[in-house]
Amino acid sequence: MTSEQMSLFDIDSFPEQKVEQEIMILVRKMHANGVTQTMKRAVFRTDKIPDKVKNVIFKDTNGVSYVGCRFLEREPKESYSNCLQLKQTDEDLSVILKFKVDPVKKLLADKRRKYYAN
Repeated sequence: MTSEQMSLFDIDSFPEQKVEQEIMILVRKMHANGVTQTMKRAVFRTDKIPDKVKNVIFKDTNGVSYVGCRFLEREPKESYSNCLQLKQTDEDLSVILKFKVDPVKKLLADKRRKYYAN
């Protein structure tokens, strides 16, 4: 046998097949002022099941951001086509809120410092 034929027996030479799964979750729509109270069902595809979806940001095809609330495990696969189709981002809600809240905290600290200075 030649070396090319021997490599067919080597399992490491084959590219790994990633199996994508569809996962149904509940999400809330994000606005500039906050998050809506109404929850919607959404589906996203992933090759590995995440630990949590709470406070993870997802985006749809139009670029609208949604915040994950919780998993829906017991939903039938037939209902997946009626849901929002989302893509998972690497962003987390707590990081985004930190950048929005920090300037407000600094402003309040400056006003407090100036108030007690007089």
